[in-house]
Formats: sequence, C-alpha cells, structure tokens
Amino acid sequence: MVFNMFYLTFTPFASSLYFKISSFTSNNNQILYRGSAAPSSGAVQLNPVNYVCQVGQAIYADRVQMWDSSSGKVADFTTRFSFTIDTDDQANYGDGFAFFLGPADFQIPPNSAGSFLGLYNLSNYRESSQNHMIHVEFDSFVDTDWDPSYEHVGINKNSIFSANTTAWSAGNHSVDVADVTISYSSQTMLLIVSWTYNNPTPETSSVSYHVDIKEVLTEWVTIGFSAGTGNLKEKNTLLSWEFDSSLNGIWRSPEERPGVSTAGYLVPGAIGVIIGMVIATIIIGILLFIFFKKGCWIKGKGRRTKKSTQEKNKLIKKSSSADIESEGRSAPLKYSYSDLLLATNGFSHKNKLGAGGSGDVYKGRLPIPFLQEVAVKKISDDSTQGENECAAEVATIGKLKHPNLVELVGLCEEQGKFLLIYEIMPNGSLDSYLFGNKGPLGWSNRYKIVQGLASALHHLHEEQGETYVIHRDIKPSNVMLDLEFNPKLGDFGLARLKDSNEQGSKTTKVAGTLGYFAPEYVTSRKASKATDMYSFGVTVLEIGSGRSVANQISDMDLIEWVTHLYREKQLLLTVDERLSHDVNEKQYNCLMTVGLSCTHPDPSKRLIIEEVIHALKHVIPPKVPVYFFSKLRCEFLQNANGLSACYKKSGQTSVSPLIASPITLYDPNPRLPLLVNLNRQINVLIQWLGALLAQLQYRRNFVAAKGKIVTAKGRDKEMRDKFPPLMSMLIANGRR
Repeated sequence: MVFNMFYLTFTPFASSLYFKISSFTSNNNQILYRGSAAPSSGAVQLNPVNYVCQVGQAIYADRVQMWDSSSGKVADFTTRFSFTIDTDDQANYGDGFAFFLGPADFQIPPNSAGSFLGLYNLSNYRESSQNHMIHVEFDSFVDTDWDPSYEHVGINKNSIFSANTTAWSAGNHSVDVADVTISYSSQTMLLIVSWTYNNPTPETSSVSYHVDIKEVLTEWVTIGFSAGTGNLKEKNTLLSWEFDSSLNGIWRSPEERPGVSTAGYLVPGAIGVIIGMVIATIIIGILLFIFFKKGCWIKGKGRRTKKSTQEKNKLIKKSSSADIESEGRSAPLKYSYSDLLLATNGFSHKNKLGAGGSGDVYKGRLPIPFLQEVAVKKISDDSTQGENECAAEVATIGKLKHPNLVELVGLCEEQGKFLLIYEIMPNGSLDSYLFGNKGPLGWSNRYKIVQGLASALHHLHEEQGETYVIHRDIKPSNVMLDLEFNPKLGDFGLARLKDSNEQGSKTTKVAGTLGYFAPEYVTSRKASKATDMYSFGVTVLEIGSGRSVANQISDMDLIEWVTHLYREKQLLLTVDERLSHDVNEKQYNCLMTVGLSCTHPDPSKRLIIEEVIHALKHVIPPKVPVYFFSKLRCEFLQNANGLSACYKKSGQTSVSPLIASPITLYDPNPRLPLLVNLNRQINVLIQWLGALLAQLQYRRNFVAAKGKIVTAKGRDKEMRDKFPPLMSMLIANGRR
C-alpha cells in the first residue's frame, strides 16, 4: 500500500523526463531544425549529400535539467538513437555527426562547419570551462590538428579534442544503420557510449569516459544532434531518438518574462507544486518510517502477525542456509505483487525481456530504490520447481556480493506467486552475441568475459570461508553483460551452498542443461566443483570458437573437434570466423587449452579455478592431460550432453571401442620403434594401460546409466522427457 502511494504521488513529478520520436515531421513541435537540417520521409537530413561547408542541427525544443542547484541532485540519463552516414562511395568524405549537451542558450557558432561539427570555431575549440559542452562525435574526417590518426568515435569535454576515443570507420559502414546508446550515471560519473551495426554482420563497440557533468554543464542544457561538412561531403541522417532523464524541472525562457535576463528558472506556478511535493514527501516519509519500524517490507523487523511472518519468511527459512543478515549483509527487499504490477506496466509484452525454463523476465522501474531499473523474473504458475528455485536464489546469490555476479535486489512471495528482482543488464545475455544476432563480440571483450567468469567462479568455490557454492548451470545464456561488456553470472536457481568438508552433492535427479553438465554427473548425479569446471570449460570453448555445443562439426562434437585440431597443432582453425584478424594468438591458445583442460572426462584431471585464473592472467597455456576419444566415449558423452550419437557411417573406418589414443596432446606422435627408445616405449605402454582402465570405467558408467534409465522407462516420465536423446540411444543399445 505504501509503495502504491509513493508511486502514484511521485510519478507526475519525479518520473523522469522521457520522450521517444520514431518519425520526424515539420509540424513536430518537440524538435527544432537549424542550418541545413530538415525533415524528410520521417527522418532528419542534417547534411544533404550535395552540400559542402554546411552545418545542420536537430535539437530538442525544451531545455533539459542536468542538475538541481537547490538539492544538488545530478541527473542520470540514457539516450538512444539511430542514424546513417552515406559516403556516396567516395574515397574521401567528411566531416561527421555528433550528439551534444550544450548551454541553454546555445546557437550555431559562426564559421563552425567542417571538422568543428557546428559546435566550435577557432575562438573556442581548445578546452575551456566557458564552453559548457559535452558531445559524442562520430568523426569521419581526420584533422591532424586535433584528431587521432584514424576515424573514430570520441567523447569530448569543452573542446574539439576528444578525451577518449575508439577506432571507427564511416566508409566501412556507409548507409548502415547505427543503433547508439549513451548513458550517464551520477553515482559512478561514468558516461558510456555503445553502438551496434547489424549489416552485413552484427558488430558492437563501446567507449566510456569519467566526467562530473555538474562541473562541466550548466544546470539547464540544450540537447540534440549536429553534423558538419567542409570541403568534402557526406549525407548524415537521423532516423529516431529516445531520451530518458531522472530530472524534469519546468523550464521557461527569458523571453517569456520581460526584463529578466537569467538563463532559465522555474515558473511561478511551479512554487505551489514544489510546496506540495515537500509536504507530500514529509507525510510519506513519516509513513515509510512507521512501516519500516513495524517491518512491513523487510524481514524480521518487529511486530507482524504470526501468519504474515510465516508467509513472508518462507523462502528464507526454506533455504536452510545461514541467515543472510547474520553475515552482515542486508536481505533483499520484499515487494508486494501490486508493486511489481505497477513497475512492469502489468507485465506487459512490451516490457518482456525474455523467457527462461521456469518463467518470463520483464523490465521494470521500482519506486524504491528511487526509480531503479530492474529485471523481474516471474516464476510461471505451472513451474513445480518455482518455490525451490526462489529458495535457492535467496540462499546463494542473496548472500553473495561480487562484481561478476548478478545482484538480487528484491523478491516477492505472495498468494502462491514467486518473483525475483535483479539488477538489469543492458547488453543482455552472452549467448545472444555468440549464437544470436547481436554480435559479434570483439576478441578483447571475449577474453575479458572469460576472465570475469573465472573470477565469479573463484568467488563461489574458494571465497566463502567454510562453505562453497556449486552453480550447476554455467552456460552462455546465464552470463549477463553490462554496458561495458563485463560479465555477470546469474540464474542461481539450481545452485547449492555446501560445507567445505562435503565432496559434492547428490541429487534425486539430474539438474542442469544438456551439453554443459559433466559426463560423470549423468550416472552419479553428484554435483561438485569439478562439474562446475566442466560447464565452465564448455562455455570457454563456445566463447572462443563462436560455436554452440549443440551443433556438430564434421561428425564431431565441439570438444572432440577442438581436441582434434589441437592435436594437429592447428588450434587457430577453431577461431570464430566473425573475428577476422581481431585475435591475439597467444591469448587464444591459452584460452582454448584452458577450455580443453576443464572438459577432461576424468574429473580429477580437470583444472581447478585457481589454476585457470593463473593461466589467463599470465597467458600461460596449461598442459592438457592425456585425452582420448573412442566410439564408446563418443556415444556416452554426446548422448549425455544432448547431441546425436556419432555412429560410424557406411564406408567409414570404425574405431575400436577399447583402443584409445592416450598420447599427450603436446606430443601427437611419440611412438618410436621399441629398439630405438625402449624407455620411452615403456612410458607409452603405461599410458596405454591407464587409458584402457579409464575406458573400462567409462564402459561401467555407460552400462550403469543404461540400467538406470531403461528401468525408469515405465515410471519416470520426467527422466524420459528430460533426456530423450540419451533414452533413445540406451534403449536402442539395450535391444541389441
């Protein structure tokens, strides 16, 4: 109830300034056109292609508040827009396109065409606090007086000299649509710019800069777009624009109040609004204080009815983990279902971010913390594991705090409904870049993602004191990416908190995702750090190769394919072809050998997470242990991982199920004549015997799995539904 009052009371005043323009017309009073800019076919032509030495601008008609001089608050804002640059297939073109925030009374400076982009001229192009300007430029012409030696995207402060840049080319993306997101956080003072091209292949890049906008910009600013041409030409077109800011004061220009020369102020009528807001704030503050004291929101805070206490604490108690607050951490906030209905616009389809195995995820804005943007996971009503997954999330991620783990900020358990509230990740999940249409990710981002994921896993396995956490479902779709493509591991619905003396956790049924759980887990159903490392290894191989474990390559699964090329010393043939030449070979070899070492079929030979971090940090590839592939292993592993069985094709030479290649991958052919090197042959023989014993162990595992699952055929529908490939293969083998 209090949330509803807060939401309804403050939405008209404190809800952010927001507008979205998907079509530009001459009668749209939200946009002012300056210079050569003009609306055309729903877009804005800033510089028609036949124009030289011209400036065109499209600006928001009202002034925008960036900070509040009375309260000291600074705006958080995000803007999204799409644009194209048409170079007309010319070898030389210019000069560029920019989004800017300038003084409230900003006008196009004289002689500001060309590389000045309509924002500066010779009198003020060097950095000066008097400019009060921040702009993001897509600079298509290299001016040696102030530009780097390449076309670039730059963030500029009070100057035509960019404070930070990254390479970019207008020529390579002529007429391609660029989708741009620019966001600023007043807490981190970080301005982040990311942009994506979808033609011919998806490509995403970003650049960021630390800046205090209160020190640079005036309280009220002009926002918009500016583009310029000099002796060269190009066609700059703005297609759409969306803007969202946490501050929304009421602006009135000096012309509307004769005799007043201030740059801008609040209209007199706003005084009553402010007084009303102050009174409402005081009243609601008192109510919030009372409700906090009585414990209406947060667990275990004083007087509640016994029934309410049992209902609200059900998840925390059911988790059977140590109490979150006993560890010095605050429990996630509890929200009512009606609060989340308001926050997500009634769980509207427009707010839907995606769907998972246990429910859908929606974007929302919570009134507390103040208008925080979040992702709300709504456990579906027919999910039999919904309550258990909520308990697991609260018991694990609710206690954890790490930069590479998704933060659980709240929850809701009401009338049989279960909802979990997370921090939102603007760039979505990793799988959408590896296997979807968002990518490709550059090599530096991929290596950073693997390092971050390893850091998260180290926190789970080694930094919990007398306990540790087994995630049990590490895969790209559970790795989320923030604006700078830092990874955050999420979805702890299958995670378990274990005592350090426990060697693993046995479950009544297999949990996880086909293709990512370790082979021994199928029969033993025992999750451990080693099974997490296997899932991590598969994910690493997918990140490097850009290939999904669900797809076969030349009749081989992903692990076998990478191993084969590694043994042939042709590991670079596994590079994701979308990366082109953007690969550090030393890092790539290190990353892929880490992946192979983590997916060894023998859990005792897999790397532990500390070894992984050391290898990645120092770019030292680990030595891959003895590896082998046979028909038996192929049948067992591929079916256990949800892939099709790799039976020999007609006319294809078969592999004996008991003959394995035990040769260390660093030496693909050590078999020398016995009389030449007897000592080495003895070592090879020992390796062969070890491999034979391992193969026999796999045969026992295979037979055990066959017996368990065939027995379950008539009574365990869930097992049959979950593992149809393994079932069909085992049943087929059982008939032979």
